[in-house]
Amino acid sequence: MEQKSIVYIATDRLYAGRLRLFNGFNSMPNMERMAKHGTLYKKAIAPAGSTLMCHSSEWTGKYTWELHGDLPFEDRLYPTPIPFQESVFTDLEKRGYDIHIIMVEKRPGKCYDSYKPVYELWPKSANIVLLPDWDCPGGETIRRKDQIMKAAELIEESEANGRPAFVWLKCHGYNKENYRSEYLRYAGQQRVTDDDLYNAEIDEALGSILDHFNYPDNNCPTIWFASDHGGWAGEKFRNWYGYHLDQEIVHVPLICSDGGGRIVDSLFSMKEVRRLITGDEPRMGERFIMAETLYPGQIAENPDSGVFSTARIMVRLNRWKYTYSLFGPEGDSPEPCEELFDLAYDPREKFDLAAAFHREHKDVARPAESGPLFHHVSPRINSNQELATDPSGLPSKIDDVEFKNTRVLSGWPEIYNILTKLRSVAKNIWQNTGRERYFKL
Repeated sequence: MEQKSIVYIATDRLYAGRLRLFNGFNSMPNMERMAKHGTLYKKAIAPAGSTLMCHSSEWTGKYTWELHGDLPFEDRLYPTPIPFQESVFTDLEKRGYDIHIIMVEKRPGKCYDSYKPVYELWPKSANIVLLPDWDCPGGETIRRKDQIMKAAELIEESEANGRPAFVWLKCHGYNKENYRSEYLRYAGQQRVTDDDLYNAEIDEALGSILDHFNYPDNNCPTIWFASDHGGWAGEKFRNWYGYHLDQEIVHVPLICSDGGGRIVDSLFSMKEVRRLITGDEPRMGERFIMAETLYPGQIAENPDSGVFSTARIMVRLNRWKYTYSLFGPEGDSPEPCEELFDLAYDPREKFDLAAAFHREHKDVARPAESGPLFHHVSPRINSNQELATDPSGLPSKIDDVEFKNTRVLSGWPEIYNILTKLRSVAKNIWQNTGRERYFKL
């Protein structure tokens, strides 16, 4: 048997920016151990804000709006089954791998049964291993280590029969609070949120499977660790889980046990996971990186603060991130909005550059409460040194937007052009998928 077995461990709701590996707070020694000897992907972007959409996109190598074929978008509701199509499972099955999928069965069917819309993406020959969650008979004492070590057991069974194994494992379930409290000082570090405790136990279990296979021994299976999407920890006073496309939701960790300490700094979509696992020319240099919330069909006619009215699309172009939201950032506004951030300069998304063309400056120290648009008062220097030094060559007006030709403000025509370019990309996607009337800018 020449092909190495593969394990893909998917945690839930882990924003990359919370890990020390990504300049955040949390130290996770076994994730860091994998990165030291393997490959750390610094800029992986989730394709959606929800679990099923993220994983379906990763398995198939497609964006979410491509998964239902010609089905009208209004029929693509959350429980709508995704039709069978080629995936990482069928790729590896053709190469002689045994396919194992480890899921948790939680009463009353919250976990495994919630995956019904994607059942057709799993080959009929796949071995679906259902483990009982702590609230099911037989699961009272099961821990995260037991779940992850099940992958080692399946690999050894397949390899004993002369075949490599591909094990896809979803870390949900096992939420018993008295287990969580054991990780308040995991690895000698004070943990801050409940999700920290959740992922601390997963990191500990990750260490168990690494030790079991004597990692970084070359005979160790290839182990991948990632998250479906991120999650909130109080940012903007939003819920810990949400259908938004802020960095806390779309920037996710991705680590491979192979690589010798390599760091990949390319910005890419997690839909490339399929090709990364199989080695089939992953597209790590795509010009535009996109993401959407939920299923494309989940669009409300009116704002209601629910998940249906949070329909939005994101487009990334290198450092620039554009988001269009049908009913405002919170899904409760009668008007759509767009946002643009320069993540190289503003990684925490504090300054919405698009607002410079939609809102007026308010000077509270003067009698007048409004004045020129933000781009007339907010400094932004052009990235082109010649144009920054001599802005007289810049246009004084683009479309209906007027600009001041000063060095301090020379960057705003450039920002406007980026905004309109990314808006056009986002709009084309909604137009091409039957949602043109919902893109109102």
